Amino acid sequence: MFLLREVPNGLNDELRANPTRRAAEVGKQGFNALVLISAKLAEGGTGDTRSLLNGALAVARALPEDEGWPVARRLLTAGLVLRRLRLGPLPAEEVALATEVLLHFFDGHRRAAQSKAVLEFLHVSKAGGTTFCQLAEKNGCRTKGFKYGEGNCLIPRFNDRPHWLDPEAFQKVQLPGYPPANCNKVYFARPQRDADGANCFQRRKYMLRKGWNMYSNEYTAYGGEEAPEEAFMCHSRMLTVMQLRHPISRIASNIKHMFTAISGRCPNGDTLLGLRAANGTRLPPEAVLGPPPGSAAAPRFASASFWAQLAPAVTVNYYTRVLLGQAVHALPAEGVGEVHGRLARLMLVQFAVMLLLDDPDLEAHTLKYGMGWLVHSAHANRRDSAGGRAVGLPDDMELLGRLNQPDMQVYRFGVVLARLDAIMYDMAHEVGVDVSRAGATSSAVAAFASSRQRLDPRGGGGGSGSARGGAAATLPGAGVAATAGQQPGPGSQGAGAAAGGRGEDEEDGDGKAENDYDEDGGDKYDDEDEREEEAEAGEPGSASGQGYDTPYDYAIVDEAGGGGRTGVLERRARAGTVEAAVEAAMLGAAAAAQRQQQLQQAQGLQRRSSRQQRRQRARRRRAQDASGTAAAAAGQDWAPGGLVGGGDAGGGSARQRQLSALVSGAGAALGAAASGGISRLAEAGVDGEVGEHRQMHMMHSRRSVQQQQQQQAHTWGTVLEDSRRRQVVPPEQVGCGYVSQAAE
Repeated sequence: MFLLREVPNGLNDELRANPTRRAAEVGKQGFNALVLISAKLAEGGTGDTRSLLNGALAVARALPEDEGWPVARRLLTAGLVLRRLRLGPLPAEEVALATEVLLHFFDGHRRAAQSKAVLEFLHVSKAGGTTFCQLAEKNGCRTKGFKYGEGNCLIPRFNDRPHWLDPEAFQKVQLPGYPPANCNKVYFARPQRDADGANCFQRRKYMLRKGWNMYSNEYTAYGGEEAPEEAFMCHSRMLTVMQLRHPISRIASNIKHMFTAISGRCPNGDTLLGLRAANGTRLPPEAVLGPPPGSAAAPRFASASFWAQLAPAVTVNYYTRVLLGQAVHALPAEGVGEVHGRLARLMLVQFAVMLLLDDPDLEAHTLKYGMGWLVHSAHANRRDSAGGRAVGLPDDMELLGRLNQPDMQVYRFGVVLARLDAIMYDMAHEVGVDVSRAGATSSAVAAFASSRQRLDPRGGGGGSGSARGGAAATLPGAGVAATAGQQPGPGSQGAGAAAGGRGEDEEDGDGKAENDYDEDGGDKYDDEDEREEEAEAGEPGSASGQGYDTPYDYAIVDEAGGGGRTGVLERRARAGTVEAAVEAAMLGAAAAAQRQQQLQQAQGLQRRSSRQQRRQRARRRRAQDASGTAAAAAGQDWAPGGLVGGGDAGGGSARQRQLSALVSGAGAALGAAASGGISRLAEAGVDGEVGEHRQMHMMHSRRSVQQQQQQQAHTWGTVLEDSRRRQVVPPEQVGCGYVSQAAE
């Protein structure tokens, strides 16, 4: 009952951020009208549904060009869902009206994303953010760096790096009498974000100047340094996106990562975790895994309370902390409660796009129609379902379940929002909207009108096609129904009110809001400062995996607390194979397979650096040198990698044959240049001069072959990687979804 009953009042009364830093529709006359319409639809009474929908249509048609109104569209969709559940399917004419209203919101959402031109992703650690970043690269987005070691879509100037551990909390869990653990280089060598770093106007200005159109924030919302009510994201400046994963699955993945990092990379970290005995010796596996849960002999890390004390931010209500800013992020485990969870849900509803890692089909649908991305599947981190003490998980995970009730409310609410959005996306899918760059100026409403005209040339009110693709066919069941309420928002106006108007506290026409820098006030992120900036150090990922296959890893859960898939949308879109289709269309299946094989071969060649392999290569080189000396004495020509022009036809080294089979194109040119140089050398000399040159070349052959192979392997690794990046999305569709379509 939270969405319709409490969200409108809460956004007006409980959040204290500057109005320009909240969802654009809050407080406007059209928004208040939609609050009233949604409440009346949800009541399911005997009111005139058609007149209510006509009023909503008037508001939707008057949406400002650069505003998408995500809160309003979700309120209206929830009202339609409850209306259908309580009174049954809508008549055909009302289905057509509802469809047109939601398609107007779809067009408004897309126009707003195009005008903002920058995507801001709130990356909650261990909720799929690294995969999202790599998907952004595959979809043609631009940012400072996509790879984990290149920044993982973070912008160093913004200081949005994650902060999992607090130094004070870390010191409190040190074992007295034992050598203290030191994780300074792993978790604490990072600067905090300054207050000026939370300036949306400057952030967007910096991104556009650099030619970038997406970035991640893996820390917290902005502006919550003093009070959580003042937290905000850049909803009015950028397309804001957030991805959710079931809280317990996310926590388990976070604990696995910290267990591996602390035990393997922090000096004395294994002592902190309880993996060493009092005499300093490492405990054998049976001493770690054998003691029963709760016993005195069980290691420290096997207790959920240990992790809650060590890292309260990421193990106790992390979603809530991230959404409410730095002050809440730093609270102890017991400091985050129901009030914070309520505020976090008010923050969540303002995001333009909501992604669910737990529902890949719904996520692919959202990526395509919510963001305009054509590639939907990637797996940046290896999923591992292993559990238990072997990977660092505590025995009493149920304790973390009880401590994370505010986060569970946030997650369930996010599931509802994603499902409500999918109803709008379903309608766009049914009318055949082209989300690619080629269709940047297309209108879902126009496509719907055209389809209705084809089905009913007389212009009747909704034929069978409309009913199939409209609200009556796609409005889901109980999963969404539990969010709706019956109370209108404050100051609600008549149903037919228009959407326009500016709040008195909004920014002026120059695009400057409170605390925003104008040209006279300086540029927060100037290039001179950036030139003095140190290179960002990337943190390697854990090899322990990210999954958590236990009873806590529920399927999608609706607001009423029910499990299973009762609220999953009845979508006809099957976007899971889009990436394969795009890939096959661009390269062909055989070419794609060959490209992948070549990439693996090139990478494998680069990885051959173990001591044993180096010794084997050295022995082979010595044998080749001996063969070369004998060949020179016999008057045979010598070329890199073996004998040519005489002697044993198999005299070439295995490495050279392997490289020759791998290299073509640019690599072959390198080989031709090397062999051509030797031929010219032989042709230039006579008698003793040729022998002298041959002897000189034999002395350097080993080094030249090794350098050539390294250069070729590096060249091919680069060429293949660049080719992969360029060819994932067809050239005419390269961009970053909607945010790259502004110029169309």
